[in-house]
Amino acid sequence: MISAFITVTSQSLGLVLGAALLVAMGIWGAVLVLVPFLKEVRAPDPAPAPTAEAAKASQARMDEAPAPTWVSLGNVSYSIVGRQAFVGDREVPLSPIEHDLLRFFLEHPNEAVSKQALQERFWGCRGPDTRAVEEANLRLRKKLQAAGSTATNEVVRGYGYKFTVRD
Repeated sequence: MISAFITVTSQSLGLVLGAALLVAMGIWGAVLVLVPFLKEVRAPDPAPAPTAEAAKASQARMDEAPAPTWVSLGNVSYSIVGRQAFVGDREVPLSPIEHDLLRFFLEHPNEAVSKQALQERFWGCRGPDTRAVEEANLRLRKKLQAAGSTATNEVVRGYGYKFTVRD
């Protein structure tokens, strides 16, 4: 605590409030008072023993299938771990946002998603201007079509996009 008052009352108040170091400055110079900071330290309460229900739930979570490492639709596949996109056996180079969009679309096949929802999820903002969403989807669509993809992110007019297998 730093105080412009050097009265005993102000110093005492500072110590009562828990100051570990009290520096008082006045007309006659600075007075430095070091006070050891004493605080009662208690050991944390021991955690309660798990109930039978909690133990069963924990075991069920461990028995669940591991998260998938690949997602695919048509001849498009995506390695979640390696962040690699493939059309057939051919790797398709994508930008980071295109990787994120492709993974999202492959994890939600045949679901229409609004431009605003994509904007909020991947760009972290809301607003009427969805041009960045449109541009990223257009770039992704062109790259997949150039590689011979059977799946594409179709435009759902007036709403957004849907990732489906082309006929």
